Amino acid sequence: MLNKKLKRIGSFMVSLATACVFAVANSAPSIVRAAGNDTSTTIADLPLIEVSMEDSNPKETIKNLVIQNCAQYDKNIDINNVDFTKSTAEISDFDRTVSGIQSVTAKINLVYRNKNISNDSVGYSLVQNVMVKVEQSGAPILRLKSNRVVVNNGDKWNPANYVSYVNDESGVLPVLKYSGKVDMNKDGRYKVTYMAVDVDGNSTSTTLEVIVRTPTEVKDAVERDKKKLEEKKKEKEKKKKELEKKRKKEEEMKQASQDSSDDSDAESSSPNAIRGGGNNPYGGGWSNCTFGAWQAAHDRSSVNLPNWGNAGAWISNARRTGYATGSAPRAGSIVVYSHHVAYVTEVSGDRVHIVEGNFNGHYNERWVSRYGTGTQSLRGYIYLK
Repeated sequence: MLNKKLKRIGSFMVSLATACVFAVANSAPSIVRAAGNDTSTTIADLPLIEVSMEDSNPKETIKNLVIQNCAQYDKNIDINNVDFTKSTAEISDFDRTVSGIQSVTAKINLVYRNKNISNDSVGYSLVQNVMVKVEQSGAPILRLKSNRVVVNNGDKWNPANYVSYVNDESGVLPVLKYSGKVDMNKDGRYKVTYMAVDVDGNSTSTTLEVIVRTPTEVKDAVERDKKKLEEKKKEKEKKKKELEKKRKKEEEMKQASQDSSDDSDAESSSPNAIRGGGNNPYGGGWSNCTFGAWQAAHDRSSVNLPNWGNAGAWISNARRTGYATGSAPRAGSIVVYSHHVAYVTEVSGDRVHIVEGNFNGHYNERWVSRYGTGTQSLRGYIYLK
């Protein structure tokens, strides 16, 4: 009960009615005093209210106790119908940071729950002089503005901004300490512990929950930037692939041009170019692969092939002139690579034995894979029989 906090100092010789002064709410705010020859009171006659420095709202406590006190002596106050929450008060000359007894004036506007109450008792305003004793416990007092706070990602963290009140009865402010890390660059929930320590080592602590979040507009901007970055990355990869494709095509064209030049140079060599039996149409002797393949076919298979041009064109020209072609090697066939031709003398599993010209500029025999030489990719085989 709130009444238990109310006490008296000395004898109460004068009626409390002389201390509670009333004015009807519907009238002007003039003070109407109770009848009597002497309405003054002494400090010894005033009610005593005790409040603690730890009280989160001491003025509200004073208001409620004064209303209850005055209701004991004024029949016009319907205490059971008073709305304590909506009733307002102006508490003057009160300092919650100073312990001890203070003389305080409380001006209160009453609000009733039942609006149908008769007009002669509705909305009383009262003025009450009281003595307030502000008490403090042994530990310092620490109050936060709230037990939870929401802050924006990227802002600066300052724990002192969320302290509402701190005091100590010694008159020396307590030392404030903070513990708990808040990452202002990462969304999440964090705990911060506040501790107030007085000169005697007494301490009081409380906890604040800190919620770090990124505002919606910032998140949207980050997503837009991320999307743009991904689009630029894709565009860069696309250009890189196009340049690589272009480079490979240029290399192939350059190699084809070089092969053509080599064949042309071999064919247009001096009139005294070496030619084997059978009127080999290619010049350059065994320093020319087309000469070597033609000559080996003549010497080993007794076949005089047409002039099929450059090495890379042999497979297609052979088809046009009626020769069978395929991907399976046969002894006595011509193997055609991307820029080279040779004669197949033997097949063993996936390996073939070839006779070739222009192997480092001269005649050569060797075993290679049926699928290519390692530097030359396979185009196919020309079957001579």
